[in-house]
Amino acid sequence: MDQHTFMETLASVKEIMQVQENPLTEEEMLSYFAEMHLSDAQKKMVIEYLTTVPEETEENATEESEQETVGEEEKKISAIFQMYMEELGELPQYTHTQELEMYRALLSGDEGMIRKLLDCWLERVIEHAKGYMTPKILIEDLVQEGNVALFMKLQELCGAGKCDDIEDSLIMAMEEAMMNYASTLTQEMDLEEAMLAKLRLVYAARKYMTEENGSVPTIAALSDYTKIPQEELRQLIEILDESEEESEEK
Repeated sequence: MDQHTFMETLASVKEIMQVQENPLTEEEMLSYFAEMHLSDAQKKMVIEYLTTVPEETEENATEESEQETVGEEEKKISAIFQMYMEELGELPQYTHTQELEMYRALLSGDEGMIRKLLDCWLERVIEHAKGYMTPKILIEDLVQEGNVALFMKLQELCGAGKCDDIEDSLIMAMEEAMMNYASTLTQEMDLEEAMLAKLRLVYAARKYMTEENGSVPTIAALSDYTKIPQEELRQLIEILDESEEESEEK
């Protein structure tokens, strides 16, 4: 099985499931992997990976943070990624001299070297990814970003004729991709957490003011109480109301 294609397909199916209005059946999930001839055990892990939704409360997150120690990174690797790691052992091993020969062939325009060098660099990609991994940033996603950046850089160098230090160029491309991914994801998480905090504040304030005054507070009164601008407050209340309506329908 082609690990690159597998990881790309896995990421694509995850994205499809996030935007799909109706949940995919197990058969529909596995249909994307039909040409890979997965074993029953692999199919089971794919289904478990795609259908497991992590539930994390602030208390759980605090406990997890306190329990983290050096060397626990391996425990955060999912079953899917463990399978991916195991299959790395089936890839051919190359000496440094052979790698240098492949670099020369690549720079001379041999496109066949792209796939060989990707396989050759997989373990290094994993090692670099561990440096950016956090409890909320999955190592398999980092590896995916690193592999894509590596592939694009190898394509760019194919036929370039020369490169002062090809390994440094590949490392820089891979590191930049992982760093950007981790930074962007962290910023998105921070914004999401800030939004949830404001929603909790507005919900609690509206409930308190309604109970105290016997009526639902106006936007102006709620804005004065929470110190949140009225326009932003309207948007937050709209989100809360939609959430309440969905809960009632269920």
